Amino acid sequence: CRLYRDTCSRAGLKSNRQNRTEDLIRSLLIPFYDHIALRRDADLRGEGTLHCAMAGQRRVELDPKSVARQSRALVALDVRELGAGRTGVRTALSLASAIEASWLEEIHPERIEMSTAVEWNEEASAVEQFETWAYDDLVYHRQPCKTDPAAAEQILVDKIAGGDLRLEKWDQSVEQWLHRARLVAALFPERSLTTYDDDDIRLVLHEIVAGATRYSHIRTRPCLAHVQQALSWNDQQFVEQMAPTHLPLPAGPRLKIEYYPDGPPRGRARIQDLYGLRKTPSVAKGRQPLLLEILAPSFRPVQVTDDLANFWKNTYPEVKKELKRRYPKHEWR
Repeated sequence: CRLYRDTCSRAGLKSNRQNRTEDLIRSLLIPFYDHIALRRDADLRGEGTLHCAMAGQRRVELDPKSVARQSRALVALDVRELGAGRTGVRTALSLASAIEASWLEEIHPERIEMSTAVEWNEEASAVEQFETWAYDDLVYHRQPCKTDPAAAEQILVDKIAGGDLRLEKWDQSVEQWLHRARLVAALFPERSLTTYDDDDIRLVLHEIVAGATRYSHIRTRPCLAHVQQALSWNDQQFVEQMAPTHLPLPAGPRLKIEYYPDGPPRGRARIQDLYGLRKTPSVAKGRQPLLLEILAPSFRPVQVTDDLANFWKNTYPEVKKELKRRYPKHEWR
């Protein structure tokens, strides 16, 4: 008919008997440009439910008797609102015909938008990048492409900083270094040391995850060296000197020191190992005394003090009497 030929002409379509049906459907895309729908869960064979996505519609369903029920993309001549429910307005599509997504590119190129999206794949624990083609806001084609390293790096850092991913080698050695460095920075403000605030930590994380796109790439990567290198070599040595991990004891093995985000650093030692040590040991050139946990020969705590001299003078005599009866074979001075 003339209407059919005129519509095909406006669409730039050639009308003949061999593709008359296809051309007719293609011509419908001009007046019904806003009635394009995509099956939400259709696979490559068109299998799936009748739920569709349509520009501006929340919930759209295709008539179960529609000849387009096996199609992934379609144009519907009849769009009717059936009422509102808990999930929003329910809309039904009927008088629908199957279409090819490529037709949209030919007839409505101005409505096609190609974009790139970088996403986190929860199941694969990986950053993936896709190129997407959308008709208005309907994505009709999506394909994987090479992942942008900077974008992948940012997502991995966000996941680690947010606690969603754990670096196995971000362990106690790293945490102890952070506590030590922050203590030294607080005690020696004139040095203007890095304080390892959130921004500093993120910079370190960027170095750790550089070049990776998957959690498996970074899960066991070394961390301590990257954290330490946020400080210059001279500043690293200053932290080692001012906040050591151990101190020598006159009568026993070295005193291991543990550092904390709040409160003074602590050391644990048996009474016998503290013989000859009259004053509370300290770090940072005496600016930070330790909190000492004094242990019995059984390594059970006897006293916690930051005043060792007072312990020897006032507490030790009574402690000695009690412990000497329990552990007579140990040295008691």
